[in-house]
Amino acid sequence: MTTDQENDAAVLRLRNIWGAARRLRQVWQDGVLCAPVRDLIGLEDIEAAYAVQSLNTAQWQAEGRHLIGRKIGATSQAIQEMMGVDYPDFGMLFMDMQIENGATVPVSNLHQPFVEAEMAVVLKYDLNKPETTLDDITEAIDYVLPAIEIIGSRVEGWDLKMPDTIADNASSSHFVIGSTPVGVEDVDLFGAATTTYKNSEIVSQGTAELCLGSPLFSLIWLATEARRQGKPLKAGELILTGAMGPIVPVEALDEIYVQIDGLEDLIVCFGAD
Repeated sequence: MTTDQENDAAVLRLRNIWGAARRLRQVWQDGVLCAPVRDLIGLEDIEAAYAVQSLNTAQWQAEGRHLIGRKIGATSQAIQEMMGVDYPDFGMLFMDMQIENGATVPVSNLHQPFVEAEMAVVLKYDLNKPETTLDDITEAIDYVLPAIEIIGSRVEGWDLKMPDTIADNASSSHFVIGSTPVGVEDVDLFGAATTTYKNSEIVSQGTAELCLGSPLFSLIWLATEARRQGKPLKAGELILTGAMGPIVPVEALDEIYVQIDGLEDLIVCFGAD
């Protein structure tokens, strides 16, 4: 490939990254679901997918949204197999994504929503080492909280491969967290069980082990990847560590109730327009 050809390819790649960012952002503006963005950024260029995510993050920050942490996605083997990968991804958490425990969220604010039970942590130390150990992670956790993540996709029909979901802020939408902090030594981060009820019926069960073996291991992955991208984890960040069981579809008038061993119970309701 000649220098001119390389330059042309670089320009096209950058143009496609910007195009993918606009396509996804437009869904937030008009509510019309879009096609996958892998037609623009390809199936293999994960760096391009994170570049799309970063462009939209910067745009939203410029509009006044406030970052408070990150979420880890694709932590289950089933989701990774569906995506054709063997690694998770991450997205950014904004303050306006948080919903109070027991509150109702209108489904008109959501895009093809599902829910998942998770553990969340808040960090008390920065994590910026070349190699992050299990001891580093446990020492850096200030406290643990239960979480319900409401995931959603701007891509019609959840027609996703890994670049699509990364670009779409790891298919994030909203989240509920508890208000009672628990010390890292007081919750079983390897074996804690969770049960999710939809309209009083059990619809999902799992354990902390289903999240990459433990939320601690998903945090090690995130600390390593965030540092590699030049955006290391900082003290005070809220981290959603990944699903502890199968995800559950929701629609208007559903009530979701989540129990996680050692943590407070959570409820979120979904309102009609």
